[in-house]
Amino acid sequence: MKPNEVELAWREHEGEVKHLARRYSYFKGQQSIAELEGPRIDGRVKTKAITNWVKYVVQTHVGFLLSNDLNYMTSEGESEAGVDELARIYRLNALPSKDAQLLSDAILYGKGVEVMSYDGTEIRFSRGNPANWAVIEDEMGNIVYAIHKFIIKKGSVFAGLVVSEEREVYRVYDKDNVKIFEKKKDSTGKRILMEADSYPHEYPSIPVIVYRATNSGDSFISDALLKQCDTYDITRGASADEIAHNVDSLMLMKGVDPEPLMEKDGQGVTVWERLKQMGLYCLPADEEGNYGDAEYLSRDVNVDKFRFDLTVTRASIHIMGAVPDLDETIGGNDGTITNISGVALQLLFYSMEMQSSEFRRNFELGLRQRIEMVNAINSSLLRPLVGNYSINFNPALPRNLVELMQSMPHVAGVISQRDKLELLPNIKDIERTKREIREESAIPVPEAQTGSSN
Repeated sequence: MKPNEVELAWREHEGEVKHLARRYSYFKGQQSIAELEGPRIDGRVKTKAITNWVKYVVQTHVGFLLSNDLNYMTSEGESEAGVDELARIYRLNALPSKDAQLLSDAILYGKGVEVMSYDGTEIRFSRGNPANWAVIEDEMGNIVYAIHKFIIKKGSVFAGLVVSEEREVYRVYDKDNVKIFEKKKDSTGKRILMEADSYPHEYPSIPVIVYRATNSGDSFISDALLKQCDTYDITRGASADEIAHNVDSLMLMKGVDPEPLMEKDGQGVTVWERLKQMGLYCLPADEEGNYGDAEYLSRDVNVDKFRFDLTVTRASIHIMGAVPDLDETIGGNDGTITNISGVALQLLFYSMEMQSSEFRRNFELGLRQRIEMVNAINSSLLRPLVGNYSINFNPALPRNLVELMQSMPHVAGVISQRDKLELLPNIKDIERTKREIREESAIPVPEAQTGSSN
């Protein structure tokens, strides 16, 4: 790429960054309600109640799919050495925790970015901030260019040297090379993008993996969902303001001498304004000269409207977020939690399972690309390769274990012992469990002692 092409690609990416930034701010709890200006009608500060629904939706989906470890299994007859080597690389790079962050990025931003490197001894993986990476793909979805923009702060060390002034650098990957571009002053003193370095990266392909969660490649968190979050926060804040208005109402006092009320303090605020801030609303005598009247200013509000709006908005958020509303479904009845049937649980989590299947299919493509890169490096190092394999997700779907255990005798002779064990989510190692069952069955059960002792 040439400097002008890099700048053009990055300008297009900046439009996407604004889209990402809004979702990131909501994920961090910085909702639109926090920016609302203006006091309540009585002059006091409005309540800005924030419920972080975006973080709840994203983390619920990530936990559902990845709270249980992924299983990488080779086909029958394949060597386990490649999977063992992959497991070692996973432990070295703490990839299970990185996978959770990458899936979170893919759901929230539309993409998660991972960079592979080889330090001469080990394969390394690191997560990239999606806002700092522009990825250009062909019509087949293959990465043609990957651009990483980063700022080097003044006084930091870069390439072994202390940086004397802040530098704006772009690292561009193509299939063969890495090019470094940097904003520098030209002969006229204008800062323009110039190529500073170029070298081959010696990887079989661009060492950047993009993880997706949705079929479209867009963020799962839609603008419509963010709008529902705003509506919920505004209604919730208004409800809190209504409570405060009646609990801490203004007291209206009539017949107060107006002249002292107009005196200003050192900050230019009148005594009348200060008293109002304290909850006292002072008025002079009326035209008929009535004095000494005092009453609280309050109003009757239909709280059912607040409840209805919060309930409808809450339901909309859960529908758009494809997560079950456990609190509304169970209704705070602890008894139903332990007695809910397996069928009811499946219905409760049905929409979440359907949505997670889309997340799973798209995220798995990135995981497989990671393994392809590992195989490519390990092949040149004569290390074990991962052959034919499958990636099994183990969603954290709640199960009624008592119901499952009670049903096991009814399927005897219909399905194998292995299939029965696979139905039980608490069984992590099926082969070990089968072995222990055989060992326990071989131990003779001592006969119960009968009769009396003399």
